Amino acid sequence: MSAPSPALLLEAVLAAGAEDAEVRPGGTVHCRLPRGEIPACAERLAGLGLDLELLAGTDTRPETGDFTLTYVFAPAAPRALVVALVSVPADAPRFPSLATRSYPASRFEREIHDLLGIVPSHHPELRRLTLHQFWPEGYHPLRRDAAPRRDFVDAGQPFPFRRVDGAGIFEITVGPVHAGIIEPGHFRFSVEGEEIVNLETRLGFTHKGTEKLFEQLPFARTPELAERVSGDESVAHALAYAQALERLSGGDVPPRAAWLRVALLELERLYNHVGDVGMIVNDTGFSWGHAHCFRLREELLRLNERLTGHRLMRGAVVPGGITGPLAETTLGEAASTVERVTAEFLEVARLCLRNTLVLERLQGTGRLSNQTAREMGVVGLVARASGVSVRAGRVARA
Repeated sequence: MSAPSPALLLEAVLAAGAEDAEVRPGGTVHCRLPRGEIPACAERLAGLGLDLELLAGTDTRPETGDFTLTYVFAPAAPRALVVALVSVPADAPRFPSLATRSYPASRFEREIHDLLGIVPSHHPELRRLTLHQFWPEGYHPLRRDAAPRRDFVDAGQPFPFRRVDGAGIFEITVGPVHAGIIEPGHFRFSVEGEEIVNLETRLGFTHKGTEKLFEQLPFARTPELAERVSGDESVAHALAYAQALERLSGGDVPPRAAWLRVALLELERLYNHVGDVGMIVNDTGFSWGHAHCFRLREELLRLNERLTGHRLMRGAVVPGGITGPLAETTLGEAASTVERVTAEFLEVARLCLRNTLVLERLQGTGRLSNQTAREMGVVGLVARASGVSVRAGRVARA
């Protein structure tokens, strides 16, 4: 299905009861939607090939007296998006759930319920997602008037994981403490042989209060906080934050700075990709491949430091461009280093794929079908690997 035109999307949202609808520069349709019309609008847009890609809640009561929900609908390879704002009255904080239509909607709605206390009506499984069970009942930390609390008590009550029973079903538990550098997360895999029948996840072990810090920090320090949302995506988060501010302010980025941002993003992707491949190989028991991947990852991290002064390239991307002039000689050295490391990495990957230990463990394992990927709303590189035609960064352009 070809991507629908902005005019067709505008007609669809108007037919669903949208107000103040308009096509903005870039082809994005913006509108306000009565909360009761959310399912009808989602149904019409689904008929045009658009799925829910983002749902966020905001406590706008001090300004408007209501909460605000932001829905972003997009086709797989979008030329136009639909951004719908929905007001939810503070004295009746409920809205129609899309959970039975959209798996991503289910997760978004559970998080909004945890953090803001807005109830998605008729949600089939409104268990806590972000907050653990020992957080106080009725305490929603992202409300603007939520005061810090210290009366958290873990009484040892079990988390309500769903259990899968049956002949040949085996449950594998992973975490929350991991051997690598990833943050805590507890996973329970119900498997039948190599087939994952069900996966239960429990996140939120490390609550850093990032959202509240954004409200309280001096504005000049907020880019530093954006970089620390997730350490190994420092450039990606800093760039997303910078682009949001630039879009709001109408600021322009010099062309050279825009290209350098792309280069820094690629450097971040490379060291993560090399490290991830090393961990995959390590999980098969082939430590030789793991060791060489992490040797190459270290070279890339040292290159980052020579370029930007920080191994994770923190401080390089700021609203309006980048910091510090990156000398052309340094950029030339970076290009040479990347070419050499890439060649070595490809050779390591080739040797790993010729190893029977690696092949026997990986062949046929972890395949995500195109249909399942679409049903789950998978995005990014994983979506592309499953044959879903997506384009990176599309939501940021909304």
